[in-house]
This record gives sequence, C-alpha cells and structure tokens, in this order.
Amino acid sequence: MIVIVCFVSMCSANRINRVRIYDIFRKQPTKPAALFEKWSGFSYFCGRITETVNDLLVNIHTHRPAGDAVEPSFGGVHPWQAAERFDAEALRRAVGDAQMVGEIGLDFACGVDRTLQAALFRDQLRLAEELGRPVVIHCVRAYGEVMRELARYRLRAVVLHGFIGSPEQAARAVAAGYYLSFGERAFRSPRTVEALRRTPLDRLFAETDDSEVPIDEIYRRIAAVKEVGTGRLAEEIRRNYEKIFER
Repeated sequence: MIVIVCFVSMCSANRINRVRIYDIFRKQPTKPAALFEKWSGFSYFCGRITETVNDLLVNIHTHRPAGDAVEPSFGGVHPWQAAERFDAEALRRAVGDAQMVGEIGLDFACGVDRTLQAALFRDQLRLAEELGRPVVIHCVRAYGEVMRELARYRLRAVVLHGFIGSPEQAARAVAAGYYLSFGERAFRSPRTVEALRRTPLDRLFAETDDSEVPIDEIYRRIAAVKEVGTGRLAEEIRRNYEKIFER
C-alpha cells in the first residue's frame, strides 16, 4: 500500500502543538488537498511516500512522524506556552480539524505561572468537550491537579501520554476510565515498569513522543513487560484506538 504522510516543520518553539498526519486507519487525511500550507508560523507539507506503513501498529503520540504506524493528528496549546495568553478563537484555530486535542495539561516543573496553566487547561478541556474529541494529556508533577480538572468534564477519551508515574497513579487513572500511553522513558523507572505491568491491555497505548526509538521497538519492550506476544499487544492497542475514534 502506498500512502502520503504529511510532515510538520515547526517555525517557532513549540508555540502551538500542531501536527497533520495521514491517518491510515481511517483512510482519509485530516485535511485533504493542498501539498503545501502555511498557518500561524508553521509550515505543512506532503512529500514522503512510503510502502512500509504498518496498518496494525498505533503510535498514539509522536513529534517525529515516521509513517510506519497509525499516527493520529493532534492540535492545541502546550502548558509551557500558557503565559502567551490565547483567546477562545486562537484555541479553536490551534485545534483546527485535528483528531485529538493536545498535548494539553499542567507542568509544575516549568517556570510558567500555575494559575495561567490551569486557566489554559480548563479552556482547552471545555473545547474538547464541545468538539467531542479525545485529549492527549501532558502531566508533570501535577498528577492530583490534572485528575481533579479532568473529572469536571465529559470527555470522549483521555490519554495520559508519556506516563512515568507509579502503580497507584496508574490504577487511579484506569479506574477513571482513562488510557495510559507508555514510551521509551517508561523503562527507565522500576515503578513505572510495574505500573505498565499492572495496566490492563484495554487501557494501554504506545508512543514514541520525541524519542528516536522506533515504535515497533516500544511495542516489543511493552510486550516483554506484559508477557504477551507483540501480535496480541498490537491487536489490543488497535482495538483501543478504534474505541476512542469510532464510537
């Protein structure tokens, strides 16, 4: 199968998360037509042609689109940019027609005012609720606060991306009906490996985020921890993807 994958060139420092990817699973681009487009300091272009796309693997969140898995598009404003202030119209433009709103959340390890982060987070959660789209959550040293905010909204689906928390935090997220996405960093922490081991397959995603480790290697590592075959793992994650987008 030949597909065209749209790549993103960031022209400012991650000011707005904006990635447009050809979604192989849904068999349609997030925005058809133009081979080249400019929007708010970002350039989008379609140019890579590949015959190696794996229709079964899902890379739920990546800043390095490789075209070797299903890579859903996402759009939103990162908490690091909360001090720049975005009104409702700017947020709506940032999300655009992306499949997922994100990455959004709270990061209490950065120097951005926490009150501004919280206000931006709530505004984007309200927008995601209105649009009926899943959210990709960025959470650093703010787990309790993030969970309290999420509970206030009726969201299509919640994916806690790049999860590196404890088994107890993972269990709380699963109990709330959220998904946990694990990437390369998860395997550096024994407590997160244990959280991965305990996370049910029907609440699990895999990602590369900004790592150079390929998605098939992330699948192999997760499968080893879960003591399941990579084929079974791929089927379960694919099923999770179908649930959050097709229901």
